[in-house]
Amino acid sequence: NGAHGLVISGVRTSFNLFKESNFNGFTPNKRHAIRIDGAANNNRIESSDVQRHEAGGILITGAAESNQIVECTVRGGLLPDDVAKSTIGITIEGGATRNQILKSSITNNGTYGLLIEGPTTTRNYVYDNNFLSNVMAAIRIENAKDNRIGSATRGGNDIQRGPGNGIHLTGSDASENRIRNNIIGATFSTFFLNGGHGVIVDNGAHNNR
Repeated sequence: NGAHGLVISGVRTSFNLFKESNFNGFTPNKRHAIRIDGAANNNRIESSDVQRHEAGGILITGAAESNQIVECTVRGGLLPDDVAKSTIGITIEGGATRNQILKSSITNNGTYGLLIEGPTTTRNYVYDNNFLSNVMAAIRIENAKDNRIGSATRGGNDIQRGPGNGIHLTGSDASENRIRNNIIGATFSTFFLNGGHGVIVDNGAHNNR
């Protein structure tokens, strides 16, 4: 696609379900495969396949609230050239809140598997996902607060085999985030270890637990 594969936009745009959809192509998507913005709320993307993206796989922005990404595959590509061209698997930014990333496979992305960014981007929930072979970090939280990565009751995330860091919290506005019940690099084999740090907290990030 020359633009986005799917756009869900607007404050009254809600309770839409897109299930078992394929947002792939023989050539990479030039923009995001899926974009949710403009305060769109309570939409659900389920059991769908997002691959071969250059701008990013899924973007949730513009105060989008309570949307769900469930049992999806978000992959930069299988071939090394596709991975090198890909960027971020999923981005949550711009004041987006209470969105959920659940039971999905987020792999082979050229920078981050998941980026949560901005001081008004809060209370997003990331439970029971598999992050594999994302190049710079599986999850990066940059100047965002009060987000949840893993849960004792809802399930943690498996974060393995990335050349870079597992989880990176950075910036003075990165605070009150909760990291719970995640597997970050397997202990039974060096094959599954991350190349960088398991968890890194820097640049003034504070009061995270």
